[in-house]
Amino acid sequence: MTANPGISLVVPHRNLADHLVECVASIHAQDLTVPYEVVVVDDASDAPDVPAALREVGSDLRVRVVAHASALGAQRARATGVRSATLDLVLPLDADDALAAPDQRWGGFPQSAYDILTRRKECAFVHTGSRMFGAVEGTTISSYPLDEQLVAHKHHVPTSIVYRRADALAGARYDPAIRKWQDWSYGVELLATRRARGLGTAIAFVPGNLHRYRIHDAPGRMSTRPEDELAMVKLTVRRRPEFFRHWHPDCAPQHLAERVLAAKPTRLEDLLHMAHHDLGAALTVVAERSAQLQSAFDGLGVP
Repeated sequence: MTANPGISLVVPHRNLADHLVECVASIHAQDLTVPYEVVVVDDASDAPDVPAALREVGSDLRVRVVAHASALGAQRARATGVRSATLDLVLPLDADDALAAPDQRWGGFPQSAYDILTRRKECAFVHTGSRMFGAVEGTTISSYPLDEQLVAHKHHVPTSIVYRRADALAGARYDPAIRKWQDWSYGVELLATRRARGLGTAIAFVPGNLHRYRIHDAPGRMSTRPEDELAMVKLTVRRRPEFFRHWHPDCAPQHLAERVLAAKPTRLEDLLHMAHHDLGAALTVVAERSAQLQSAFDGLGVP
């Protein structure tokens, strides 16, 4: 750690007044024993209820509001938050999401991640499981531990990871050209930046679903927006070809992006990874989604 121990929670925001208040309240409810600050980056909101929400969250001395003069998008808002942060670690948290209450066994996610990154110098970032709320309730199927190879094979990286601000300042970039799958692309950025600097690229996982991921039923949400996934992968591969060549050494450079996208796990593969880590959690996902195993043999009574 550097001379500023603590964690900066970066909350990009545009026209999400009610969600913003809930998000910041969930941060203050954590069991943090180290210094923390909340950097709310308002991306030129123009909704009438936003000024009151910003005043409410900004009344706490641990919260700073940074405003964009014009709407620049979530990626630039996250980058602004990182530049404005003053503490060693960063946790980006979208304003419509929240942190779960600290778990009796695992504690809270920010504190657990801080302890891990303080102790494990080889660790690039820390993540945790996500529990959906809002229009859909349930555990996300990608709530299992990652490693560098899985990231290189396009397994999901959450947006809300905890990492060292020094790695961002050393070159890990929130690229505004990445319009979707931004979380995975930034995970690659962190790992590639550390690998290029000769630093460790381990990834740690805090058990439990300590991140709350809001699902909207309104149209226009980024996760449902049509986008060319291969085009987004190509942008990420073009920025970090050495990272992907390390994990796909037998692939011709011109086909590297296609190889990475082809390696993306199916839902079943995600579930199997989850079961390998925590069978109970995987069975919970199956039950929540009413998934069944059926085949043509069922009618024949074959076990």
